[in-house]
Amino acid sequence: MDLKIAAIALAHDARVRTRSLKDSSRLPRLRVEVGKRIMVGCCGASRRVAVFIVGCRKMKRTPSRIATRQNRAYTSAMARLDKIHAAVKSALIKDGWEIVADPYWIKYADLDLYADLAADRMPFAAERGNQKIVVEAKSFLGRSPIQDLKVALGQYDIYRVFLAEIEPDRKLYLAIAETTYRRFFSKKAVQFIVAREQLPLIVVNVKMEEIVSWIN
Repeated sequence: MDLKIAAIALAHDARVRTRSLKDSSRLPRLRVEVGKRIMVGCCGASRRVAVFIVGCRKMKRTPSRIATRQNRAYTSAMARLDKIHAAVKSALIKDGWEIVADPYWIKYADLDLYADLAADRMPFAAERGNQKIVVEAKSFLGRSPIQDLKVALGQYDIYRVFLAEIEPDRKLYLAIAETTYRRFFSKKAVQFIVAREQLPLIVVNVKMEEIVSWIN
């Protein structure tokens, strides 16, 4: 086994995953796992042993490592953009909103979350006053709309709790397509849930990229 890899694992209280336990007996303190699927390979001189270090618990969080973690979270958030994200963004701009964050980073203690958009009402559009909002767009295209609603409500509650602490003047909205509102949200049971949970909605015509209604 590559002693350099073993030393790194011992220094950071990590486990080493390997296809063979042959060389591990020389380091009794080394925690070893045996696995057939090795995601990252580091071969020793004989090229018979591949290892993967997992679970580094005591690694120091240097600024560069923290930045890397944040960049990965940001990239992941961007990769998961909802299908109606672009239409919602355009509809807000048409309605007189200025997009100030895409996505909107919710940072609290050691937790990083990303809502879809943050927008401020532009000064010349005074009919709604000076407002700040955070918008999470949802298509509700899963197999079960009620399951999608459960997920959306949980996400909304988490975002709302942290927003109340870090930026309480921003109101959180759930943006949905007009077809989704007519097909699912118009049902009496769903309207009861929305009213009971006090869930603010932005209903968007996705094809025209226009806001149909604000439901507060």
